[in-house]
Amino acid sequence: MRSAMGMINDDSSTPAAVPGPTQKDALQASLLLREYVKDIDDPFACKLELMLGSFGLRTRVLDTSIPTLENY
Repeated sequence: MRSAMGMINDDSSTPAAVPGPTQKDALQASLLLREYVKDIDDPFACKLELMLGSFGLRTRVLDTSIPTLENY
């Protein structure tokens, strides 16, 4: 395939996309960070703890709102 500049573009040389973290990985990281900051008496740590809690809740809501074959 030729690109806009007339050069041959070989798609096979393009590296495959690396998959991102799974939902489980993200939630585990969130829980680990919440455990770490829960005892820190700092306004930023308190905000971070709230945001991480909100992240966990939103992730669970998104997970339950996506229909799967198990729901049928």
